[in-house]
This record gives sequence, C-alpha cells and structure tokens, in this order.
Amino acid sequence: MNSRSDWSTAVQSELELRMLEALRRAGIPTPTLQHVVRLGDGGAVRFDFAWPDLLLALEVDHAFWHSGSSESTKDKGRDRKLAGLGWLTLRVTDDDMRSDLTATVREIGTAIEERRARMGK
Repeated sequence: MNSRSDWSTAVQSELELRMLEALRRAGIPTPTLQHVVRLGDGGAVRFDFAWPDLLLALEVDHAFWHSGSSESTKDKGRDRKLAGLGWLTLRVTDDDMRSDLTATVREIGTAIEERRARMGK
C-alpha cells in the first residue's frame, strides 16, 4: 500500500479494522463500509463507516493522514458540506482508540441511539 488510492474497498487500515471489530463486540449494528455520498456539486465523499438510514458517519482519523492543519481544514469543510445534507460525521482519532477504545465505542453507540430517536427509527 503506497497511497490511499491503492487501498481496497473494505476496511482500509488496521485502525479501521480494530474499530470495526470493537463495534461488533459491543453489539453495535454493523455499518456500511466505505459508503459513498454524492454531493450536489458532482463530487463525492466516501466515509470509512456509515449508517445511511441514520445519516450517520464515522471517520477513523489516523494522525499520519489527518494531523496537519490543511488536512484538518479539509476534513472540517467536508463535514460542513455533509451536514448541509443532513449527515452527522463522528471523528475518532488513533489517540482515542489507544487511550480508551471502550469509552469511544460507547460514545458511538450513544450517538446511534440518539440519532435513531431523533429520526424516529
């Protein structure tokens, strides 16, 4: 794997695999992997994980890919565009996963339940 474009369409990193396994162990509904959302401007966004019926996405941000200010600015801009379409994007860092994966997964589960209640699902 030399670049992101070389990665497969399933989980694309060890961090994503760890998160997926943690979600499954916690009994959280299995998300759609690498879910693509088309934007009104003709562009598209791909989420690491998504629950499309809830318009809820989860991005696992590794420091290597997301630590610089330009990457952070790009991520925030993307999240704002998607919020305009009704999507809520949760972001989890590799630090979150190392420090307390259980609490991080619990927060994701809470967000799913809150989103279900808000959307009547």
